[in-house]
Amino acid sequence: MEFAALLEDLKKLDRSSFDTFVHRYYSFVHYLTRRKLSAEADREDVVQEVFFKFFQLNLFSKFSGTTEGEFKAYIARVALNTLYDHHRKNYANNQRLVVFDPQDPTQNQILALSDGPESLFAAAQIRDRIAGEIDKLPEHAGTAIQLRLMGYTNQEIAAIMQKPLGSIASWIDRALKAMKKNLEDLKTEL
Repeated sequence: MEFAALLEDLKKLDRSSFDTFVHRYYSFVHYLTRRKLSAEADREDVVQEVFFKFFQLNLFSKFSGTTEGEFKAYIARVALNTLYDHHRKNYANNQRLVVFDPQDPTQNQILALSDGPESLFAAAQIRDRIAGEIDKLPEHAGTAIQLRLMGYTNQEIAAIMQKPLGSIASWIDRALKAMKKNLEDLKTEL
């Protein structure tokens, strides 16, 4: 089925088109979750939740792009947000905070936090600030940054988003510079 026709049917919540959607994009969503969730049961839960959200909330109607590449980036964004929700829900009592280095997001620091409510509150504020800065980015850059922070290489991100490698590198570089500038005050808080 042609992408434009499939999308129109999906916006109407046509069940047979939804089955086609699941079959076409299941491997893609599963691939996105593979690096962050080691347990297959957790991966399956997140993948199922992504597809459930698309149907239950009719996320198809909220998609404003026109190409399949833009649609895959949209799916990736929903999958990443679902993955983050899964982590928040299942690891809320984890006493660690992962802080990324804006110059090299592959070099994450894990900070041990005291058991006090002040440190948990501070960790939540830092996570919220970082998430807020990512949300301020253009959608293509935000998706690229989220994938990079999940450990994907620029080449893998280019393949996932179906965009040229040079564009991905440029988006990530500009986004990291903007985030570094906006998050400078976090250095003094840590």
